Amino acid sequence: MTIIIPKARRDSHSRQRHTDIYAATTTLSATKAKKLKKKREPRTVLSWLKAHISEIDLGMMVEAEDDKHPIHLNKNDWVLAHFKSLQHGQRSYLSNRWNWDKIGNHIHGYGTYYFAGAAESTKHRTIVLIDVDCKRYGSREGAEAFLRYIMTGECHDNYGLSFPRLFHEVSTGGVGGHGYFLFEKDGMAPEQINDLLLRRLQPWLRHVAKEEGFDIELVEVKGTLPVINWGNVKFEVLNYTSGTLAKLPRGCVDRFDELKKTTVLTSRDFHRLPLLRDYEGSADKTADMPSPGAMDMTIKGSCSGKHFTQDNLAGLKTGGRFQVVAEQLLAGHCLKTSGRTIVKVEDVAIFLMLGEFFTKNMPTNGAMPTERWKNMWTALDDAEDIERAFDGKRFKVIRNWLSSLSLITWENPEYEVGKWIGEKYIPGKAAKWTFDPKLLAMLSLPEEKADECEDLDNREGEEHPLWEQLLIKDISDIIRLPFNQTIRPVERVRTILFKDLPEEVARSIPCFESMAA
Repeated sequence: MTIIIPKARRDSHSRQRHTDIYAATTTLSATKAKKLKKKREPRTVLSWLKAHISEIDLGMMVEAEDDKHPIHLNKNDWVLAHFKSLQHGQRSYLSNRWNWDKIGNHIHGYGTYYFAGAAESTKHRTIVLIDVDCKRYGSREGAEAFLRYIMTGECHDNYGLSFPRLFHEVSTGGVGGHGYFLFEKDGMAPEQINDLLLRRLQPWLRHVAKEEGFDIELVEVKGTLPVINWGNVKFEVLNYTSGTLAKLPRGCVDRFDELKKTTVLTSRDFHRLPLLRDYEGSADKTADMPSPGAMDMTIKGSCSGKHFTQDNLAGLKTGGRFQVVAEQLLAGHCLKTSGRTIVKVEDVAIFLMLGEFFTKNMPTNGAMPTERWKNMWTALDDAEDIERAFDGKRFKVIRNWLSSLSLITWENPEYEVGKWIGEKYIPGKAAKWTFDPKLLAMLSLPEEKADECEDLDNREGEEHPLWEQLLIKDISDIIRLPFNQTIRPVERVRTILFKDLPEEVARSIPCFESMAA
């Protein structure tokens, strides 16, 4: 017997059937996604470590006569050659990489291996080492007490930060201790992360150790990130700076579950800390400890911990070499931007300091992109080493002013802006210029002449010291070029070959047909 279902009921059954199928499909997709996500999580010690440390910057302890020290296994030249091969489409790899042999040798004491921070943008966290030294004096108990103290809520209440669940262990020599935590990168550049670790965290740790009087010698933060300055072409590396090596944890295998659950901190946690003076000898009773009221007075370091020393930054202050040269270059002149802002002596002094550094550390391609100036200038401003923020209009005016004084050497003033042509992106090219040797000589004049002219300065009785008189004379001999003879960056317009883009030609044909009609 055949049962006939009315049309309305057939439609209802059909809708319910499709609803059940959709729900089952959705559940299956969610389950599949959960499984895929679970597979992506690193399960082994090696995969977990590689997800949180640099894969190109690793080190090993070596012995040379009576000296033992770590070395970087991949030299800077090797890293640059590796990326150079990749840039030209050649297969390349670094011979020194993390593997189970290195992990096994390290945990069993057959060798000592070191890591640097994870600078890769695909890695969201990096491991940082708090190294507590007790070599000349101090005790193992003091190091362990310090690491346990910074884990407590009392440390957070007294000093504004703590490391709960911090993974820590005794150092290899049995004296001292190591604490390992994870830092959430939040898309920050390696230079910014290194600056936070060296200029915020390290002085804070030393301050805590000093105030609480722990029996230790020194606290250091290690495991900073290697810095790679990328060019405009894929895999093009302009400069590479290795990170600070940190010892791999010995208990990474036996205590793997503890290591995975160690403290995770973010940049916000570090920005809440006061900017303290970085001093050595955390627990040295004879060390000069800054008073709480003078914590923010002295700043040591640089935007990356490596590029600029305290002597460089001192040149920006009154009487410093960058400040003096800037004053003489601006004497009697007022430089205004199109935004009606005025260039100050401090702006020119910072420009001279950065320009000297970039000229002496010029990449092989000779490019001088404005973005490099902006990043370094901003990093100095964020680190509170300078008090003037970057302004593209002021930067342009200062550069053109020095160019009119023939104090800039131009190799190629043409630049190209990166553009999208269809679905293909063609990177831009920066202009090529450096400081002229005359300007570099002016900046080095105070250092070269200060000592030999010290006695003469006292006898001169003039308003300016002798070396400054020589500087004034050199600048007064400079003849400023007219506007039409001053070299400035010029944008080079790309020539688009339509033979490579037939669809563009096809879209242009109707326009020509209408014009012909």
